[in-house]
Amino acid sequence: MPKPSTRYITVLKAETKKARLATSNQYFKFDEEDGVKTFNKREYLLDQPKTKLHNTCKIHGMKKYKQLALYSMVSAILKLPNIDKIIYGLITTDRHYKIAEEDLDAIESMSFKVHKEDDIP
Repeated sequence: MPKPSTRYITVLKAETKKARLATSNQYFKFDEEDGVKTFNKREYLLDQPKTKLHNTCKIHGMKKYKQLALYSMVSAILKLPNIDKIIYGLITTDRHYKIAEEDLDAIESMSFKVHKEDDIP
């Protein structure tokens, strides 16, 4: 597998930091299943099913969105002020977990254990 470019790693770190703040999940990280390869918002939204896009339009009070072509609807969604939160919300709704399995394994294998107050001598 080719090594990711420095620019991609920088964008990945920045987007992960933003996603962790937006989702209030300190363990959030992007997976290959998320469909986010280039962090191009338009490309990501164009890959989403129309029902999710319609739901987003409905939540944000957009009118006549069902009559719009897919590209026009995505353009209208991209103009919303909280587009980052919208995209992170779409990503998290597809997931069935909050913390990845590999992270759970790493947390469980840590060398220290948290003691309850009554366990401390």
